Amino acid sequence: MSAIYRFFGSILQFLDKITGNYMIALALFALIIQILMLPLAIKQQKNSIKQASLAPKVAALRKKYAGRTDKATQQKLQQETMDLYQKEGFNPAGGCLPLLIQLPIIMLLYQVIIKPLSYVSGFSSDVINAIGEKLVSLDANTAAYTAAMKSFEISVIGKIHEKAAELSSIEGFSIDAVPNFTVGPFNLSTTPKFAISDGGWHWDWLILIPIVTLVI
Repeated sequence: MSAIYRFFGSILQFLDKITGNYMIALALFALIIQILMLPLAIKQQKNSIKQASLAPKVAALRKKYAGRTDKATQQKLQQETMDLYQKEGFNPAGGCLPLLIQLPIIMLLYQVIIKPLSYVSGFSSDVINAIGEKLVSLDANTAAYTAAMKSFEISVIGKIHEKAAELSSIEGFSIDAVPNFTVGPFNLSTTPKFAISDGGWHWDWLILIPIVTLVI
């Protein structure tokens, strides 16, 4: 799986270099995937249109056997429905193919995005461990960095850019290879937080992203 992750990561790395913005690189990656899947998307649309056109005929078959719930009748209804689909050249499962292809891509891309140092930057495990140890030595309150470097590297991207000068002494490390998640004054690699503590509400504007996404 690591080889597949690195393949996706190399694409994102290339797009990041030519655009100079990791967010734009992600958008271009999504656009490329959509273009490659356009033939399947068109086929899915045609399949949906065909299904809608056959809906009255399917409804007529169900009405024909309405109120009869015995097994023999249900099997006959199912067989006549399948015969109708075959006669009209319609495949009920035809609209699922694009989803079946997109799902593993999304699952693979998720791992690449949360571990950009491993799969986009291409750093070895030794370099990543050295980065984590260096960050801990620079800030005694950030011992969680070592754990983050193993499972959720994206959470320390901002700190890596902040401490780039101190990390430059690590052999094999280059800040130019680390994606920049900053858009204007905002760092999109941080985790949206919403909590009640110290007698008040604490939240940052990033919490609006999942909320707006849910609404849309």
